[in-house]
Amino acid sequence: MSTRIEEIAEWVESLSFDDIPSSVVDRARYQLLNMTAAAHAGAISPGVRKLLEAVRKWDAGGDFPVVATGDKLSLHGALFANTALSMAHDFDDYLFLGHSGHSAVFASLLVGMAEGKDMREIIAAQIIGNEIGGRLGAACLIGPHNGQMWTFIHVAETAAIAAKLMGLDAKGIAHAVAIGFYQPPYALPPGFLGPDSKLLSAAQTSLAGLMAAELAREGFTGSLDIFENPRGFLAQFSYAPFEFMLTGWGKSWVTDSIAYKVVPGCAYIDTTVDALKMVLDEFRTKTGRDLTSDDIREVEVHASLLTIGMNHLAEDNVGRGTLNPIAINFSIPANVAIAILTGGLKVENLDPDWLELHRDDILTLCRRVKLDHNWEMSIGVTEAMSRVLDLGRVVDAVGMAKLLKARKRAAEHFGMGVELGIKDLLEMRKQAGDRGKEYVGRVASGTWKRLIGGKRPGRSAGPPDLGNCDFSKFRMPFAAHVCVRTADWKEYSARQDIPWGGPGQPWDDTTRRLEDKFRREAGKHLDTEQIEWVIENIGRLEKVKSATEVMENLVPTRKTKKTTPKAAKKEAGKKREPAGKTTRPKKKSKEVELPPIEVEPAAPARPARRKSAKPKSDKSKAAAKPKSRSPNVTLRPAAPARPARRKSAKPKSDKSKAAAKPKSRSPNVTLRPAAPHSKAPRPPKGAKRRRMNKP
Repeated sequence: MSTRIEEIAEWVESLSFDDIPSSVVDRARYQLLNMTAAAHAGAISPGVRKLLEAVRKWDAGGDFPVVATGDKLSLHGALFANTALSMAHDFDDYLFLGHSGHSAVFASLLVGMAEGKDMREIIAAQIIGNEIGGRLGAACLIGPHNGQMWTFIHVAETAAIAAKLMGLDAKGIAHAVAIGFYQPPYALPPGFLGPDSKLLSAAQTSLAGLMAAELAREGFTGSLDIFENPRGFLAQFSYAPFEFMLTGWGKSWVTDSIAYKVVPGCAYIDTTVDALKMVLDEFRTKTGRDLTSDDIREVEVHASLLTIGMNHLAEDNVGRGTLNPIAINFSIPANVAIAILTGGLKVENLDPDWLELHRDDILTLCRRVKLDHNWEMSIGVTEAMSRVLDLGRVVDAVGMAKLLKARKRAAEHFGMGVELGIKDLLEMRKQAGDRGKEYVGRVASGTWKRLIGGKRPGRSAGPPDLGNCDFSKFRMPFAAHVCVRTADWKEYSARQDIPWGGPGQPWDDTTRRLEDKFRREAGKHLDTEQIEWVIENIGRLEKVKSATEVMENLVPTRKTKKTTPKAAKKEAGKKREPAGKTTRPKKKSKEVELPPIEVEPAAPARPARRKSAKPKSDKSKAAAKPKSRSPNVTLRPAAPARPARRKSAKPKSDKSKAAAKPKSRSPNVTLRPAAPHSKAPRPPKGAKRRRMNKP
């Protein structure tokens, strides 16, 4: 009997681009566009800049580029850097169930470049990463981690992607994944919610997966039953393992469920920001001006249990007045405050300097934001999941007692205010009315009827199989209702159930928003030709010849001949300007060659012009006169401050040189003694000694 890893490996080896539905390919194409836009946005993060400085020091360099910076690193260094860039600002994408895009996109592109693969093979590898990452996250749904803290999915994704593109057989692919999971990463919340270490969530784990594939290529082995072994991965990383989630390979596609973020931040803030934007538009339409912080009396947000839990994790940081960009990504009050102050939410608003500048305004607004849990919205999340997956069979397969015990451990681990116990379920049924009653009955009726000796209500026996799920019908209803109460006692409210960019929104609208996001974020580093090439080719990406061609248009170019020939000529002209300084004295010397009658009348003005630099003029005369006296010649060069002081009066020194130059010409020599100012030979001896004694 095959192990779970062997089943995955057999599917990975057999999959080809032609086996993948067109809707899945469409989602994967725009996932690449979205994740590279997120990487460009991440370049402004101070944490990313520090990380890149470290990578440049320990990486020997190579042929693999870093998006947004153009650095050329080794394969390992480029994968590490690009996944860290895309992690900044939480501007990525997510699916059922996991944030798979970091490793799925960049591991496929970079390893594909290294192995010389075409874009068809690279897109297929990217989809492999999504399918593995989404299922592995779902298998550990109830456990010590959630969302982006399922960092272990990037080990499995990258190991399988790299092994596939390296041409390993099913056995080699299986060992690559098994090697990676010998020491699976266990992320800790304190390192995720605030410090720079959050940027390593996909960077270190993707690198571990790549190294596992490279070891497997050399024949290195791992434990193939490490997923389901009683002392293996699932037993350690889940309080109630859903092993049946690792099924349906090639029959159902979790890539169909990708949701793309159009604002930076955790997925659970998206609908709140979307609804708030509607409120801001409504206020502007009715009043003819923008809503300001002075207008706000109170902002009330109603959201689901997931949003409440996310905000609870960020309270320790934002609640104490620490406006850390990473913690803000998970705070409803902070994002509401920033959106009101700016009219939206952009990555520039997460810059530490900007946050510090507006700190008092943000915190003042945060205190006026109230977040409440809404049971009807929480039911909506699980109802959406139940349309794709039979949750009743999930409850039957795992067992109600085990699920209740698991939820208690999860609540203790995360410290959530709502624990979803018996009392909470009763409150849910009460608040949601008939809808709650119907939902609880549909999900739990099998368990309750079994307790009293009845039969299961028309449900198949055994655990569910993901092969029966149609993820094209999946929705992400993280609903939020925002009500803004103004100082003049008026109310403006709006509700958003499915975030913009999420499955369930019109596909044309989603692609337009993603293209706008790419133009905005990548436009900070790429030229117009590159951006338009990417937008034009994203819809037929598999027809592009190689990953190298794609990467050339995702990385800042240093070419100047193709794009701006005129600018190059101007730059060349600017570089020649310093040489022109040597020609200026020549022009002045030509003026000296004019007839002496025209030159001499200007001489009386020279003393006045030399008043500001008398010491220089006196010394220049003294230096010019005693050429025949050897003692003075040796003394003058010893003045230390003279070169710096002459720089401030260069034109005068040039003129004195120009005037001294034509002494060899007879017409000028006869005129110079006749000049009234030139009769003064040299200063008195006393004055001279005083100057010499000065330091």
